[in-house]
Amino acid sequence: MWADCVVSLVLLMLLVDIIALLIITILMIASCFFWERHVINNTSRPPLIRLKLFTRASGRPASVYAIGFISWMGLCRESHLVIIQMTD
Repeated sequence: MWADCVVSLVLLMLLVDIIALLIITILMIASCFFWERHVINNTSRPPLIRLKLFTRASGRPASVYAIGFISWMGLCRESHLVIIQMTD
């Protein structure tokens, strides 16, 4: 009985951590876009990435960039797991 409570508490804590990380990630991505917009409009420095790359063609390039990024992260994760398995 106590073991079930401990397991459910650990899973709940893990879920809360994952949700918190997702929220922080979304906030950081949004702050990056707002910073780039500030750099473009209020300074003479060139931006790191032009925001028009994401907004042209009704946002289709942004979805392609997102799919490419997610695919690349999946590949990096798999290669990391293979390296871990090979060292054990």
